[in-house]
Amino acid sequence: MFGKYSEQLHELGWNIIPVHGKRPLITYWSQYSDIPPSKSEIREWCNRYALENIGLVLGGMSDIVAIDIDVDDEDRAKDLRALAEQTFGESPIVRYGRHPRLVMLYRGMQIRTSVGPVEFLSTGRQVVIFGQHPLTKKAYYYEDFSPLQYEPLDLPLINQHDVTKYRSLVQQYLPITYKNGNGQPIGDTDFFDAL
Repeated sequence: MFGKYSEQLHELGWNIIPVHGKRPLITYWSQYSDIPPSKSEIREWCNRYALENIGLVLGGMSDIVAIDIDVDDEDRAKDLRALAEQTFGESPIVRYGRHPRLVMLYRGMQIRTSVGPVEFLSTGRQVVIFGQHPLTKKAYYYEDFSPLQYEPLDLPLINQHDVTKYRSLVQQYLPITYKNGNGQPIGDTDFFDAL
């Protein structure tokens, strides 16, 4: 997969790296949030990792933020997405790996926060945008548009005020017994201010 789309994605301005499953294959991959890989690096990775997945490096100079909604109930996943769209506007890029779990791409400040099964990913993180999901063994897919049709600057902007508002809406929406990834009640989630 990396060999198929990487050069086009690089030309559009996406900071990409090769990943195996969800694991980066580049040792110092997080540096690419501030400095995009060079054309020669992309070509080298194409030769070495042509069949591997493509990871998108988040945050840094690109300010790409991924909202990761890890909910297995389809109605809840749709509702959490709708709350995000009401708060931040619609993202043109919505990626699925293990349906109904989804990732929405936005642009804005560098932030890391989570509330229950919803996590904002930015600097120091990456998400797979093309390839095969390691559990389902099926291809990641997009609802309408993929990063092949957009440049990073085309993504809607989000801000701290709206993130706080969305966190509150998610807490109100989910049942109090809903557990986060650590098995803690939803009220005990971590919050990190903008970096």
